[in-house]
Amino acid sequence: MFHQHGFKWSQKHRVEERSALMIPVAKRQRAASNNQPKTRMNVTLTTKVAVKHPRISTEETQTQPTSRSAGCKWSSENWSCAYDSTFMIFLYIYRSASHTWKTSWRAGCGNREQLGVLFEKLLSSNTNLFSQQLFDACRDKFRDLLNAHDPNTFPRFGPHLTSASAIMEYMCPEPHLHIRTVVESNVYTDEIGSQSPLRLPSYCGPLHWLDVPNPLLSLQVWFELWFSYQTDRLNERRNHNTFGSRADIILTNPPPLLFFELGSGQHVTVIPSDALDFPCQNGTVRYRLKGIVYCGRAHFTARLITDDVTLTYDGQVHDGQPHVEDISINLLDVRELDGREAHICVYVFQDTPSGEYSPNSSLYYIDLTLPSSQLIP
Repeated sequence: MFHQHGFKWSQKHRVEERSALMIPVAKRQRAASNNQPKTRMNVTLTTKVAVKHPRISTEETQTQPTSRSAGCKWSSENWSCAYDSTFMIFLYIYRSASHTWKTSWRAGCGNREQLGVLFEKLLSSNTNLFSQQLFDACRDKFRDLLNAHDPNTFPRFGPHLTSASAIMEYMCPEPHLHIRTVVESNVYTDEIGSQSPLRLPSYCGPLHWLDVPNPLLSLQVWFELWFSYQTDRLNERRNHNTFGSRADIILTNPPPLLFFELGSGQHVTVIPSDALDFPCQNGTVRYRLKGIVYCGRAHFTARLITDDVTLTYDGQVHDGQPHVEDISINLLDVRELDGREAHICVYVFQDTPSGEYSPNSSLYYIDLTLPSSQLIP
């Protein structure tokens, strides 16, 4: 289970997660009616601009929190919470990553090389790491990069609520999936693969084929159901001359970082998993949860997850300093932060035992052209 200053999830609870988290919401609520259930808040993003005001600190929150760095302070003139939250998650991931992971991540698209330069500046000394003014300056340079790419999606000035999902989509494009065909006989097994017309989805919403009303699904269970459905449809559409073979969908050349927007509403509720396993050429590849963006009341906040602690971040309090959580949390607790629902989960490729990011350690594929009509997204 999750424990104090840590973020661990046992195999026992992982099994319980797979069974318990597919129970319909209505049934769970009836079963818990005598246990004083918590009231959940459904958060819906709209294009309507709401009036925002910084939260007024109480006497308790005025005490400086335990922190491991300064942070980005929310700008009341040029709303910055979407940039603040994503910037802080990226920084804390980068801070604890291996050199190989950093090199791979910075080589990707979305101005990640320039963002890496900003991170190196912040991490170069304790003075820089605890300078709130430097954090704000680096955040603003991050905004400038995004604004130069798309000024309409990423407004630079004024009280405009920017989409945190749009920032993540630009920084972390969805990776391609591949089709693996396995031909079996009494003598040999031949594995060949081709690029699928599918990409790994970044939005995890309703599964229209799932015959369970309003289910509560962990992100891991959601992806297992999604992969299973797409694989079944692929095999249903295969040509008759492929008798004796089967096909499945795998993730090849996994990127160093993935993000997923959680569906929440009338038809499905998806909650974070501490780790995600995806099918690859020789088994599975694992990603670890390292950050969560929360949304509610026209404001974004974040939870930063390291190997030994979790920190909460809100640019409107403590001058943007992240706060080390001093209580034990579990999987259901991370759905919310200060009344806001989990909106985006950020996952990092788990390093190899040697401590180095190795995207091709056990993955390969041979190109084979297959008609895209064999698989309907």
